[in-house]
Amino acid sequence: MGRPESGAVGPVVDLGAVLLWNPGGADPEHPLPKVAVRLRAEGMTALLPEAVAVNRDGPSLPDFLAGLAESFAGWEGERRWESLDRDLLLTATHDGRGAVALRWEVAPWRGPGTGWRASVVVAVEPGEGMRGLAEDVREVLAG
Repeated sequence: MGRPESGAVGPVVDLGAVLLWNPGGADPEHPLPKVAVRLRAEGMTALLPEAVAVNRDGPSLPDFLAGLAESFAGWEGERRWESLDRDLLLTATHDGRGAVALRWEVAPWRGPGTGWRASVVVAVEPGEGMRGLAEDVREVLAG
C-alpha cells in the first residue's frame, strides 16, 4: 500500500484499505495527539492529512479501540467514535460470530471546496486483534 507522504513520524498502521500515521509537526501550544489517514478502495483514494485523535466527550482513538477489544464477545448496534473536529468518524459493528467491521470515514472541512466524504470498511478480529490495533494506534500517536 505504499508509505505515507513525507513528514510522517514514527510507525505506520496498515490495515490494507486504511493507512494511519503521525503527520508530525506537533504544535507545542496545543499538544493534542494527531493522526493522518489514507483510505483506499477500488477506484478511490482519500487523504485526511491531519485529524485530532481525541473526541469532545469520550475516549481517545486508541482508548475507543481498546474498549472494543474488551467487548470481544459482541454488542448490539453500532459503536461510534468521532474526532474533535468531526473530520474522522469510526463506526464499529460486531457480527456476534467473531468479526468486527470498522467503517473509517473521512470528511475534511478545512478548505474551500472540501464538501466530500469517503469511507471504507475493514474487518478486525475482536479481542486480541482489536487490542493489537489499539496498541499500534497508540504507538503511532506517540510518534
